[in-house]
Order: sequence, then structure tokens, then C-alpha cells
Amino acid sequence: MCPRCMCCTVGVGSYGAPAELPSGGLIRFVPDASSLRPEPSGDPSGEPEAWYCIGGCNEKGEHWKERGRQKRYPVPPSFIGRLKNAR
Repeated sequence: MCPRCMCCTVGVGSYGAPAELPSGGLIRFVPDASSLRPEPSGDPSGEPEAWYCIGGCNEKGEHWKERGRQKRYPVPPSFIGRLKNAR
């Protein structure tokens, strides 16, 4: 269960460090919901992993309101936090 919204499931996917945009903002790669796994791989030498909320809630646990075009295009998973790998 997602620790922010308390209603969605969570998944584990690959983690990529955020990239800085020319405007000064940050953009983060978020994997597709279908590629998320229910549990971490457990491989300490593998690629970095992170938890994602499959429902796409924000930091306050709020979800996007489904209206208009958003019904046809599902909200992508949202980043919760990076897994600590034992290296």
C-alpha cells in the first residue's frame, strides 16, 4: 500500500537520477506501470531501484482528477523513494 495516499498499490522499478532542465527544473524518468514489480530484485550489484505509487499520487497523497483527456491517458506512476541497496 502506498504510504502517501493509503489506497494504491506500489511497485518497484528502475531508478534514474533526475536530469536538470535548461529552465532550472528537474525531470525524472518514471517507468511504465506495466514494468513495475511487486518486490525488489534483491541483487545488490544490479541497477538502482525505487518504489513508485501505481496510482500516481503527489507528495500530499492527492490524485489527479479524471476529466477530459486524462481519462484516455492514464496518469503515470509517481516516485515515492529510492531503495537502499547493500553494496
